[in-house]
Amino acid sequence: MSDESVHSTKKVALGFILGLFLSALCFVIAVGVGLALRTRHNWVFPLLNAVALVLVSIYALSKYNESGIARGTVIALCLVFLVNAICGIGWVH
Repeated sequence: MSDESVHSTKKVALGFILGLFLSALCFVIAVGVGLALRTRHNWVFPLLNAVALVLVSIYALSKYNESGIARGTVIALCLVFLVNAICGIGWVH
């Protein structure tokens, strides 16, 4: 076994990249669902994306203490959630 820690910087960085990939996947799913609903309101897309991000974040957060990958994933998803909130507010105004 290697001496590498469960919460090493490499694993957190890998989790961060995984979180960015998952957030892009959440965005694609949110757009697909939004288009299927045939909504005329643009604010629905950031809302659906936020719901998807929260669901993925809850799962990653349940594994937060066990893995550095989960920590990096939570960090990335939180940052994407903030950007999503800013975009949602921008579309409303």
